[in-house]
This record gives sequence, structure tokens and C-alpha cells, in this order.
Amino acid sequence: WVAQPGPEVPAEIVNRVQGAELRVTYINYDSRNEYVSLANYGNAGQNMTSWHLLSVVGSQSYYFPSGYVLAPGASVRIHSGPDATNNPPSSLRWTTSYIWNNDGDKAILYNAQGQIIDTYCYRDGCP
Repeated sequence: WVAQPGPEVPAEIVNRVQGAELRVTYINYDSRNEYVSLANYGNAGQNMTSWHLLSVVGSQSYYFPSGYVLAPGASVRIHSGPDATNNPPSSLRWTTSYIWNNDGDKAILYNAQGQIIDTYCYRDGCP
């Protein structure tokens, strides 16, 4: 038996709080259906009150509704663009403007204490 190296941590994941169980899993920048996906990989629900998600290049923040809980093993899409709808708990509306059409944009998820929980960078131009 020979130990194998573990999977590499993708370059877009930086400054993650150790042990955090929420992840930004995807950004879809299709102009008819823009969204960011988050997933809770933990075994307990996460109250997202006072958490926020930042679009760095779009320079906009999304603040989760007070009392919103992301269930264990669940994911949520946070939509933007003119067709964005609000349908908790599976989807939330960020804005009716397009914000994810900028190369090198990065989503940063912050907890209630302002700590970075996860980041996700997409398209060209990310460090």
C-alpha cells in the first residue's frame, strides 16, 4: 500500500475558514439565468442571518434574509438578472440586474462575523 497525495485545492479557493462547511459551488453567467450556487456540506442547518455574498467586479453585495437557514446537505441558488425570482428555500433573488458577466469576477461568502468562508472565481482573469 502506498499513500496517494490528496486532491489539490483549486486555486480559486482562498482564505477559507478552517472547518467551514458551506461552499460556493458554481457561478452561472448565462444572461437568461444568472445565479450563484451555495451548498451546505455539513450535518446541521446553517442560519445565514447577517451573512453576505459579494461580487467583487460587479461590486455588489447580497445579504441573506433574516432567519434564512440552509439545511444540511441542501443547496441554494441566488439569482440575478431581469428574470430573477424569489422562491425560498431553494432559490433567492439577489437583483434584477446582471452582475456576473465580468471576466475575473469573484464571489466571496462572508459569515456574520465578517470572516471569509469561501470564494469562487470564474472565467478568465482570475488570479
